[in-house]
Amino acid sequence: MADSMNISSTQDIYSCLEKDSYALILSDKFSMSLALVTAREQFVADWPELEADTYLKKGSNFRFRRFNYFYFVPDGTGVKPFPAMPYYQSSDYNQYAGDVQRHFHPFTDEAKHNPFLHALIQFNFAQLPLADDKKNGPWKVESHQIRVVTKANETGEPTPEGMHQDGVDFVFIYVIGCHNIKGGESIINDTDGKGLYRHTLNNPFDAIVVRDPDVFHGATSIVPEDPAKDGFRDILLIGFTYQPELTPPETS
Repeated sequence: MADSMNISSTQDIYSCLEKDSYALILSDKFSMSLALVTAREQFVADWPELEADTYLKKGSNFRFRRFNYFYFVPDGTGVKPFPAMPYYQSSDYNQYAGDVQRHFHPFTDEAKHNPFLHALIQFNFAQLPLADDKKNGPWKVESHQIRVVTKANETGEPTPEGMHQDGVDFVFIYVIGCHNIKGGESIINDTDGKGLYRHTLNNPFDAIVVRDPDVFHGATSIVPEDPAKDGFRDILLIGFTYQPELTPPETS
């Protein structure tokens, strides 16, 4: 696929997601063109430059992020970024920061149009077990670049809201990279609290995907492996919500 701008995987992610409402995605099962590998490197270079999340409580400073909505219709027309707009979750889903219009810095213009990100969104969508009436309509895609940091005097909390749902249809959680940390174990429970999956994702672009209404997910705290040095855990979240009345952005 040297000339392809698509991403493929040898895993049957679709079947796992259909059966269990979650799936593990392994980075070593991916295949993509050299051009997308280069675009991925350019995209990942943004993480050290993320801005502080100003919605943390008790003076905490453990999270940095950027956020953007995208418009996607699986008809071959591609992915279209929305202009900057606030991120909102009901407190039904996020008791830590719900019911607040959170204004995060948007993706950079380069990141919004990065061909690897667009190919990853389309790859992700192709894995979703969907009813026929949702296979062709518009989807609102939310994407979060997140860095959680930890220092000797501050624990990093990947999910300060605890075990939770995001209020979307599906969400993909990719590990971009980790440095000098202990913890950060990914956890998936069913809606009754029964544990379904626990594992620490360590390799860049290993991921989990969940059918959000069916399960709860979270991640354990991180602390520095070497207390004399800071640590971090970088994550990319991509959430999909079917919105049949959604109109495409006029500008990007």
